[in-house]
Amino acid sequence: MLRRIGILLILANSSVWCHGAQQQWKLTVEVNRVVYAPGAPATARITLATPMPPDEPLVLESHLEFGLSGHLQLPTTRVTQRGLSEPLQLSFTAPADAWGYALVVRAFHKEVLRAESRDVFAVGTDHFRLGQQNNHGGTIPKQVIGLFQGDDGFWPAKWRNMKGTWLEIFAGSPSDVCGLATDWDQWITMHAKYHMSQDGIRAYTAAAHRLGLRVMMYNNATPSGAVGADWARKHPEWLSYNYQGGLRADLRVQDLERQKVWHKTLAPEQEVAAFQPFYLNFRDPALVKFGCDQMLQASRQFGYDGVRFDGHWILGDVASGLGYDMEGRRPSGGDSPDKVSAQILQQVRDYTRKRKPDFAIGFNYGNHYQRGGARNPTAYRTACGKGGMILWEGATFGKDYSDWRRGARKLRENALRVHQNGGIHYGQAHMTSITGLPCNDFSLRYYYITNFAATSHIYGGIYPGHPNYQAIQGLYYRFALRYGALLYDANLRPLQDPAAHLRVTADGVEHADLWWKPYTYKRQLQGRFQIITHLVNMPAAGVRKETSTLDKQPAPLANVRVEFLRQPERVFVLDPEQPAWAHDAGSVGALDIPRLNAWKILVQEFPGSCDSIPVERIPELDLRGRDRAPDPQEGRITFPITLFPSGDDCSSLVEDDDAQFGVALQCRAAETRSPTHNVADGPYQSMPCAAPGRLRIYFRLKVADNTRAAAVCTVQGRFGKHTIRCNQFSEPNAFQQFTYDYHLPEGVSNYVSVDYHGGTDLAIDAIVMEQLALASDRDLFAPASLASDSLPQRQGISRKIHVMRGLWHDFFGIEKALPANTTYTSSWETLSTSQAVQPAEFPATVSALLEHDLVALLNVSADSLGAVRRKNLREYVLRGGTLFVGGGPRAFGHGAYANTLLAEILPVESSRLDMRRNTGTDTWIQPASQALRAVTSFDGQPAIQFYHHAHARPGAEVLLQINRDPLLTRWKVGHGVVYAFTATPCGEMDAGTPWWEWEGWQQILQHVLGTVIPEDAPPYQPEVATDAALLGKLRGTRGLDLEGPAGSTIPPRTNAGVQVTAKGLDCGYHQPKGAAGMLSYPSGLFKPKGSIKFTVTPGWETDLTSLDQSIQLFSTNSVTHGGTFQIYVYVHSSENYALAVHAQTNDINQDQPRGHSAMYAIKRAPVGSGNSLLKTSLWKKGQPRTIEVSWSPSQLIVSENGEQMAVSNFAPEMDLSSFSGPVFLGGSASGRLARVLLKDIQIRGQVPASE
Repeated sequence: MLRRIGILLILANSSVWCHGAQQQWKLTVEVNRVVYAPGAPATARITLATPMPPDEPLVLESHLEFGLSGHLQLPTTRVTQRGLSEPLQLSFTAPADAWGYALVVRAFHKEVLRAESRDVFAVGTDHFRLGQQNNHGGTIPKQVIGLFQGDDGFWPAKWRNMKGTWLEIFAGSPSDVCGLATDWDQWITMHAKYHMSQDGIRAYTAAAHRLGLRVMMYNNATPSGAVGADWARKHPEWLSYNYQGGLRADLRVQDLERQKVWHKTLAPEQEVAAFQPFYLNFRDPALVKFGCDQMLQASRQFGYDGVRFDGHWILGDVASGLGYDMEGRRPSGGDSPDKVSAQILQQVRDYTRKRKPDFAIGFNYGNHYQRGGARNPTAYRTACGKGGMILWEGATFGKDYSDWRRGARKLRENALRVHQNGGIHYGQAHMTSITGLPCNDFSLRYYYITNFAATSHIYGGIYPGHPNYQAIQGLYYRFALRYGALLYDANLRPLQDPAAHLRVTADGVEHADLWWKPYTYKRQLQGRFQIITHLVNMPAAGVRKETSTLDKQPAPLANVRVEFLRQPERVFVLDPEQPAWAHDAGSVGALDIPRLNAWKILVQEFPGSCDSIPVERIPELDLRGRDRAPDPQEGRITFPITLFPSGDDCSSLVEDDDAQFGVALQCRAAETRSPTHNVADGPYQSMPCAAPGRLRIYFRLKVADNTRAAAVCTVQGRFGKHTIRCNQFSEPNAFQQFTYDYHLPEGVSNYVSVDYHGGTDLAIDAIVMEQLALASDRDLFAPASLASDSLPQRQGISRKIHVMRGLWHDFFGIEKALPANTTYTSSWETLSTSQAVQPAEFPATVSALLEHDLVALLNVSADSLGAVRRKNLREYVLRGGTLFVGGGPRAFGHGAYANTLLAEILPVESSRLDMRRNTGTDTWIQPASQALRAVTSFDGQPAIQFYHHAHARPGAEVLLQINRDPLLTRWKVGHGVVYAFTATPCGEMDAGTPWWEWEGWQQILQHVLGTVIPEDAPPYQPEVATDAALLGKLRGTRGLDLEGPAGSTIPPRTNAGVQVTAKGLDCGYHQPKGAAGMLSYPSGLFKPKGSIKFTVTPGWETDLTSLDQSIQLFSTNSVTHGGTFQIYVYVHSSENYALAVHAQTNDINQDQPRGHSAMYAIKRAPVGSGNSLLKTSLWKKGQPRTIEVSWSPSQLIVSENGEQMAVSNFAPEMDLSSFSGPVFLGGSASGRLARVLLKDIQIRGQVPASE
């Protein structure tokens, strides 16, 4: 029970025992809230422990402390012995003024002070500004609701103790943007695979609100997973597209299929990655309105108080991937992207706050201003304005700003820029959440200090009891809550010349480790003002956050003296690590601090106004509305320089009237720290950013000094690596153009990087790529390989089909329409904004394709097939196969089919970006063939909203149409048939029946498939396979000699350390890493077309941690260019392992070697890493696996235990004719063994007739 006492009282979860003989008296107090609205009713609890029952009533005296010396006496209370038997509950009313307060409670017995306790709290409504962020929530299933209930429940007690002012439920919605509100009772989130529940979230927010805290929903600019896919299908007009028209996303369609039932099973598969995003074009105000309505609905449904965006709803927010709209225009529509982005953010603020005036809005810039906000400076200022929260997620660690001193300077610059625009800056304390990063009193102390001294708050606090929790967090959170006005007041302004107001020395001299000038501010109050100076004993130069162990704490500074150039009325000294946080030093002209451990705050108070004291203004870029991201014109694609800055300290975007859009990237020689600085790279998450073919790239550069012969920069990309020297410029301070022609292959990245060497200032303008010629599949193959005259016809029916499943493949309904006893196999498209990914399961050869009566491509882009597979498909059709191609924002004109062999065999001609909304006169799909009228009725009003505006080729038969445009078209090609279905499953129908729900569509499909797979057809007659000749065979259990052709034997060329055992060749299997040895065989075992098959048993630890570098299983080398053909375990990082095949060789008819590879993961890779998109097998120590690798000039195919795991196709073909060196097994030519067992090795190859 709680006994109630009517007192205005606020108390803390701390206590003070009296000294001497009275040490058994202990007073503890706890308020029921961390934050109170001004004038709000509240309560607090007191518990008093005494050494013996008091013989007289106790007297409780209390007072409020506020500001630096504010004191408000509260009523005194007398408590009898009986009253001590239970906690006392105190009723009070929160003060009217905002900021931090403390209440001091003292217990007296017989007029002797026996115990004392205090608490801190905040009053106000701006929770972002009042304090720090508590831990953000993850999984919240129904089962944990009890943890949020009651004032002393698990989480309420933790949060009350932490003293943060707001929380965030990280990635708690089914999906960002489109799935913030939901009808599901429980679900697994698409973003992070968290198990969430409606009741759980409501219990969370209700518990937070009882403490006066606010709760932010997490939101992003990217819907993701199956939830995002379902929504994206309905709104293709709101999606973002790449240069060739393909929908921009990073996802695996197969994963989306498995995610569809997660809200029912509540059991996400471990191998399915979280966060598989779609990218959006927020140019359309209707999309912004939709997103705002989702946020407001989620607020009503769950009790959220606002939003924290992890990706802004602005143009090109996500890693500078600007993209295009569905019609191929840049999303800015010819206007300034910065201006449009600012309008979007203003719309978000106005729309939400009109409907919920206290709706809080926060943003995350993963990188600092130069890499983030400077790209859209007006939008950035809009985000900051009116108390917008700006989180710098990368403020803690990373190669650039991990150094404490560099990081502190950049943090100050970022935070003060936000502050001067009316915003509230937060830095994320990664050390509390990332395993392996130092989390101790030193690293936390200085992270708090460098943030607090720069007007920045802390994001990422953790709860008491967490393994990484340190008591110093609670101390600094409480201090900042109590004295937040000195740290975060919107009136704080950094002084332009702090030395005009005070002088600070240590041992009589200015000390480089004592930082105070960057952290001196003025603050205007009513009738008086303050000069606030933070004295910071900075860590030594070169100390980095990743190595911030306790021994790196700087030694205390002795004899610090502060001389005030004008004597203040009062001086206060604050230090959170002193028993008394604040000390009134009175009116003094100087102050001596014998020992400065880490941080103290000095506050000078003066009467009057500080308006005349000059303040520092943090530089900000103004694009002046001149920035443009123009639509491509006549093959010229212009990339604004704002997409490229790396954020290196020596470079920044600046106004430049000579630049194409009035802004350039300026690189300053005076600020270089190393021989090279990467100052520009990109554009990211936008591939393909140009069509494959012949390109020319233009760099416009200028230098301040063109007399020097030294290099000023190096530009590199697919066009090669080129060093540009100062004396290559014809004149100084004038832009000059440098151009490079190159070939861009299909499906690869097209990134640009610029390294700056210093010596003189350099300016970089917008980067332009010009399409000189488009690539054509026919140019990649020898004409003879495309001849069709002598191709044998496919015979019989196999009753097998193969479907390559793209997004929304299930809407086409092929699987449901299959004739009985038909085998259905499939492969899945992977969408990537960095490179094309070809599915391993798709039939890799013409022979494999011919085993199928029909192959279907459902909303699949051309580069997900690759030129070799397109060539194979063409031959498959010519020889009698049937191909069905379905539409969508990854197909036809949006799938980059033009100039491919796939386009040649289609019965329709499509153009780039041909998917359009149905705006014609026809509302319903119409039959164009009388034959279909006999198949089904069209009375069901089959409707379509988006389709490809294509044209039927001469000789093609149109079966379905709308607005006289073909929808289902077929024709005969060679011995085969191709169907083109140019309808898409996109959009929502206002009337009629969506075509995919129309029963007539299933009847038409059944009719089509019935003609392809007739019941009475003879069985399929497969081609007679001719195996390549056996070149060498080794069981590995009997000896080391290879069994060669015709009974010959091939002894090893060298052997050192490899043993024959009953389980196979022991290639260091039981040895630790670094095992030495070598096994090789003479040349002649590798042919340009061949294979190797072997069984391998790994000897490494199951988690593969002992593999710190790649190890080879099979290799040979080229005798002409020195390149290597190798099968190896590729180690990219501690979490990325793959079985890889790599050939470093030239393309046929080319001289320059390049890499050709195929690989699959052998350990689950982290989300977002390169291996996460690969097919995966989990290798374990001692478990044998049978590997087969086949190769030809056009393909590498890798199988494990009979399952195809990776396929890579090469056009132009690679030259494998020069790999005639010796063959190495179980290790490398350098003498390092693979630590495996090998057995049952077979090497095959096609031997040229000349041999």
